[in-house]
Amino acid sequence: MRAGGTFFRLEMKRYAKAVPIVFLESILFGIMILVFGIFASKYVYGEQATGKIKVGIVSMEDEKLSGMLVDFVSSMDSMKESCSFEMMDEAAAYEGLKNGSIYAAVILPEGLIDGIMNGQNIPAKVVFGTSHSRMETDVFRELAKAGGRLLATAQAGIYAADELCVLSEHGDWIGETEDYLNRAYLQYALNRDRVFDAVEVQATGNYSLLQYYCSALLLVFLSFIGLTLAGFSNGTRTAVCRIMETKGFARGWQLFLDVFAYTMIFTLSGMVPAVLFLQGTAQKTGFTIMSFSGIAGTLMVLFAMGLLIRLLVMITGSHTAGLGVSFLVLLILMIGSGLFIPQAFLPPIAERVGNYLPYRFFHEMLLKSIC
Repeated sequence: MRAGGTFFRLEMKRYAKAVPIVFLESILFGIMILVFGIFASKYVYGEQATGKIKVGIVSMEDEKLSGMLVDFVSSMDSMKESCSFEMMDEAAAYEGLKNGSIYAAVILPEGLIDGIMNGQNIPAKVVFGTSHSRMETDVFRELAKAGGRLLATAQAGIYAADELCVLSEHGDWIGETEDYLNRAYLQYALNRDRVFDAVEVQATGNYSLLQYYCSALLLVFLSFIGLTLAGFSNGTRTAVCRIMETKGFARGWQLFLDVFAYTMIFTLSGMVPAVLFLQGTAQKTGFTIMSFSGIAGTLMVLFAMGLLIRLLVMITGSHTAGLGVSFLVLLILMIGSGLFIPQAFLPPIAERVGNYLPYRFFHEMLLKSIC
């Protein structure tokens, strides 16, 4: 028992001596992550991603009437916030699709306006480009479907009202009825807040984007601290182990105490940057680290992370190649858990698998503890 206590203190002391070096390396790595994140966010969430979806309109008939139709559609709430339309000829539209200046081209056939009025509903041709992301294409496709359903609903109501006027022998009411219904449907189309409830769905769940990514950045930074600290697990350990073995201290107990000593040092040392970071960003994120639930939850996350990292390094080895493999495994776990990109944007199979990865639970537990 005394030999075990001595071995545990030696391991704690060895890991504690490595903490200053680990912090220095981790700070440099953190600066690299911050710079990379800033440039990546500029690229991923730049003007092209946040700007409107530009659509080219090609008219095969009277451009004035087609322009009026386009103005009507572009005035809808969902369209005016997401899309911009530009009238152009067919050659310019296909050239725009090719060079990526427009997302899609809508080709309005001849007789489209008359078809809407008399119920023939001649379909328009929509051509999508290939130089933009699938998400942007899907957004415009859904908006187009919504516009089509709204138009079909308006037509059905007007035709039903006309038929009712005819059956009730009040054909002279048709003009007045159509004018009223046109104004009503136009009013609903331009301001659909009166018809539908607005529901906001976030990829980051119940947390703000800033809370999500600040906590994710902290987990990435702490993981690098843990991996760097685990690199010191060889040191003089072989000599110490031999001495302890001569005293009858089993190899299994040595491994257990080594893992426990590492996890304790990682948990305690990791609390310092965690508290500083969370407290420093509390004003903008709303984090409450200085509470019982915040401290207890962060300690549990750190302990579980430390245990995972130390066991992983025990399998791969603490040499350079082994640490490289461990870093790759941790990176895959973090990506799959949605630390870099929310799981909603990952492929369906990656999203399903990510729900069972450890970093998914670490991130959720940390957020619940400090939010």
